[in-house]
Amino acid sequence: MTKNFSSLRPSIKNDTFETIVVDKISFELNANGKKVKEVCYSKTAVEQLINEFPNKVKYRNDRDSKVMIEKERFWDLENLSDDIIMKSNQETGILNEFFIVVYHIPIDKVIISVCYYKSEEFITEKHSLPVMQYETKNQYTFPVKGV
Repeated sequence: MTKNFSSLRPSIKNDTFETIVVDKISFELNANGKKVKEVCYSKTAVEQLINEFPNKVKYRNDRDSKVMIEKERFWDLENLSDDIIMKSNQETGILNEFFIVVYHIPIDKVIISVCYYKSEEFITEKHSLPVMQYETKNQYTFPVKGV
């Protein structure tokens, strides 16, 4: 299974020759090497998210891909899955995942886990993404001074 979790193309692709069944997807947020929060989608939630994914992607694919990455498409629309049962070369993903974290140290890494069945074997694959804190290069002043 290929995990292509870049900020430009967050996708999960079945690159095996067998059909897989996605069971769970989770996001672990880390700060200074310690887990501070985990968001886990159960099979029922994953099923709904994957079912909605192709419709959301079709709109974004045409509108955003040319502007953002100067490519024709983010996703291969012919191979999108709308089910947790994914055939060989099908892909899916989750869009617009936001995390509200109240923690005193900034999050510096997200570990994404995808759990799936392949030939009755339960497999978990993980991929780690570094999180960079945005720092503006400009200094801004509000138009009104004082409180």
